[in-house]
Amino acid sequence: MLAGVLGGPGNLDGVGAEARMEQARSIALDTDGNIYVSDSSITLVRRVTNAGVVTTLIGQAAKDAMPVVLARDAAGNIYAADKSNHTIIKTTPSGVRTIFAGAPGVIGYADGVGAAAQFHGPAGVVLDTNDNIYVADDGNNTIREITPGGAVTTLAGKALYSDTVDGTGQNARFTGVAAIVMDKSGMMYVTGYDYTVRKVANDGTVTTLAGSKGLRGIDDGAGASARFSSNYLPLAIDTSGNLYTSDNTTVRKITSTGTVSTLAGAGRHYGQVDGKGAAARFGGEFASLAKVVAGDTSGNIYVQEPDSIRQVTPEGLATTVLRHGDNQVRAFATDANGNLYAQCPVIQTTWAPNAVCMITPAGLMTLFPGTTGLHANVLAADPNNNVYAVDFDNLSVRKFEPTGQSSTLLTAANLPGSGKYCSNFDNITADAVGNVFVSNNQQIFRIGTDGTVSLLAGWADQSCFWVGPTTDNSGMKDGLGSTARFVKIGAMTTDREGNLYVVDNNTIRKITPVGLVSTIIGQPDSWGVRLGPLPGSLYNPNGLVFLPGGESPRLATIDENAVLLIGLP
Repeated sequence: MLAGVLGGPGNLDGVGAEARMEQARSIALDTDGNIYVSDSSITLVRRVTNAGVVTTLIGQAAKDAMPVVLARDAAGNIYAADKSNHTIIKTTPSGVRTIFAGAPGVIGYADGVGAAAQFHGPAGVVLDTNDNIYVADDGNNTIREITPGGAVTTLAGKALYSDTVDGTGQNARFTGVAAIVMDKSGMMYVTGYDYTVRKVANDGTVTTLAGSKGLRGIDDGAGASARFSSNYLPLAIDTSGNLYTSDNTTVRKITSTGTVSTLAGAGRHYGQVDGKGAAARFGGEFASLAKVVAGDTSGNIYVQEPDSIRQVTPEGLATTVLRHGDNQVRAFATDANGNLYAQCPVIQTTWAPNAVCMITPAGLMTLFPGTTGLHANVLAADPNNNVYAVDFDNLSVRKFEPTGQSSTLLTAANLPGSGKYCSNFDNITADAVGNVFVSNNQQIFRIGTDGTVSLLAGWADQSCFWVGPTTDNSGMKDGLGSTARFVKIGAMTTDREGNLYVVDNNTIRKITPVGLVSTIIGQPDSWGVRLGPLPGSLYNPNGLVFLPGGESPRLATIDENAVLLIGLP
């Protein structure tokens, strides 16, 4: 890793921060202190030991699964919150099921006895040693108390008032009450939708244990200095009074004094911060908004972000070299002479916004001849200072020469082969001798120096509107030419020998000059960055650049918002 900090979603088993979780949701504890979370985005149940060791329990689907929160009284009766029917259900030891409080299907707020009481989406229940029931009345932003005789009163919070305010009784405020647990002393702990964990005493006094209202993050710490990244925090509690929650891609522990630590998984570090190594930040919170797009002869790497171009030196120092203000950076490239090519920034008010600018190593910016009006999605450059662009408006691949001459090399209508092809091209790169490579959905085409277009790899008759597996065109498959299969071709780059490297799903694949495809980095069924010996593991590599590096050539990419260097086998 060259710059940034790793962290984010995935499905990797491991210890502590090396494990990855896609979207941890519900959480539970067993009698041995093991934690179970449903990883809802990838339909798995994961087990986390108290030492932070994460394993996947194979074959247990968990998509959209939430544990039913049950509470048991001294007589063996079971109580549960029926969120969809707005009632509290009682089930006797003999299996007789009755509505203990609330009116079925009636949304409302009313204290009272039995059916006279009203709830709005109760999310959970707990019982104290006197068999009093406490309800997380989520939709009413309140904690309700039910006596063994079925009388319902409001302990804390005020219906119809949503906020995060500590206080007693109706002076306290909740932003929903999504989860509730109780410790041995009868102290309750609740979460809402405000990035906090709160304590509720049995006299209705509410205090904030950890987190701060409306402040998101992934920081461990004590009390208000801690941050949570999810506004929905399910809760579980152990016999020592420690709380556990699944917080997006992590499992967090909160002690009874409010100290928060990350037990397993790694949160996503993101932003646009210049700095060296781990002090730098790239990209966005949910999507990969940063991608590696170019490298120069000095070993510098260039990162394209929504409104800027960042340079990362071989020592890991990240700086902003070009900022576009409110205008989105759509395309960027470098050539062998160290010139940079980019969509012209809005500060150049005398130039058309759809044009390519060339920036010399000395920092001189000029309009590249012939590119005015070009709406380029991606750019590439060859050693002769020719610029190649995917022209979004004209659905074509175009070549622009330093003399100002331009030509169209390829359109979707004149692709070789049979079948229906997609209407645009996704990515483009050029090799050292001037061959140009473009991807179209799940195919790669080569445009030779003589203008000849040929299919290099991928299914020859692939349809633009392919919607699912058939007998011959689905999934990843290594092989020669048209026998190879791709899931979704991303960024591309070439090495000195004319080999092509492409991002495909969560892997990097190599295509030789004769079209032989092999998967060399990452594993199709593993998501999340794992550093170390190849093939390693990747989550969503964004951008790809070849760095010559003498006898140790490498690839550079961004994944989990960190710049990664990958030694080639």
